[in-house]
Amino acid sequence: MNGLRFIRTQCNISLSSLAMALGVSRQMVSAWENDKKELPQKRVEQLSQYFGLEEKYFGEIDDV
Repeated sequence: MNGLRFIRTQCNISLSSLAMALGVSRQMVSAWENDKKELPQKRVEQLSQYFGLEEKYFGEIDDV
């Protein structure tokens, strides 16, 4: 499972809201979540600050 999607949905944040906070399009966030585009390190750092979580959680995670 994609960590970004899991975290975003658990925090009840829309694609559009997250995209606006990062300064990217909603389609770009969707592409990251669907593994159509690689999540750049710069964006991982932004996500880490935005959600207050370690960077490692924004990659693939196991369904546990």
